[in-house]
Amino acid sequence: MTTPDFRLAGLHVHVAGGGPPVLLVHSINAAAGAHEMRPLVEHLRATHTVYTPDLPGFGASARADLAYTPRLYTDALHAVGQAIQARHGPGARPAVALSLGCEFLARAAAERP
Repeated sequence: MTTPDFRLAGLHVHVAGGGPPVLLVHSINAAAGAHEMRPLVEHLRATHTVYTPDLPGFGASARADLAYTPRLYTDALHAVGQAIQARHGPGARPAVALSLGCEFLARAAAERP
């Protein structure tokens, strides 16, 4: 059973599948967004609940007039992590990031393992 997509203060999070959660994080480029992770989403949705946020300024997320810094993206991933824990309970979760998204995921994981 799929949980519907949701928003967190302007951040859009795509949700697919059912089962244990996994987080997928897209890259940062002119055409970036959760759609970059589609092949992984299609594969994992059969066995997992797949969370794929559009990071701030990308895809269906807000494009606010603010500084798009590593801190902003790291905090966005913290918010998604908290939402995943609220839905699935506490604990470590698998996550995969693409390109520069790896930096933000690594920062978030280092700050809140």
